[in-house]
Order: sequence, then C-alpha cells, then structure tokens
Amino acid sequence: MITVETVGKIRRRHLVKGESISRIARETGLSRNTVKRYLRNAATDGLETVTVAFKLALEAGAVSSDYVLNAISRLKAPPRSAESGRARHS
Repeated sequence: MITVETVGKIRRRHLVKGESISRIARETGLSRNTVKRYLRNAATDGLETVTVAFKLALEAGAVSSDYVLNAISRLKAPPRSAESGRARHS
C-alpha cells in the first residue's frame, strides 16, 4: 500500500534529487504510470488534497491507488445541489 510518506519520498526523489520516474518505479515496485499520477496529482491538486485523500483511503482500509485517485476526484468535484439528485417530471 502506498502511504503519505511514500508519496513524499517519491516527490523528493524526483523533484529534489532529480531521479527518473523509471528508476523510482523500479526501486519502489510501482508502475511508472502510478508514479507519474502521484507526482502530477500532488503538483496540480496540492499536497493537502493528496494527504486528505490518503487519510480517507486509510480510514476505509483501501489498499488500491485507484481508491486514492477516486478520492482526489471527489474532493475536487463541485458540491452537488439537492436538486441534482432528483428526477425531473414535466
């Protein structure tokens, strides 16, 4: 399972030390796409959003990176209005 600390280490290795995504993926056992997604999400969504998503995943007992990415999407989505869930009858 990927932890908040792991994402921080990935970001430091890539952004501070300049290590390649391929090397990070190989040494962590993650796919290159997963490493890229976490780097991109932390950069575009902010580390706070990623941290909250990880906390939600841990609370749910999720072990999938897909769960975390879905949580990020939900956090970024605009709030739904009460009327959006109702069927329209004309």
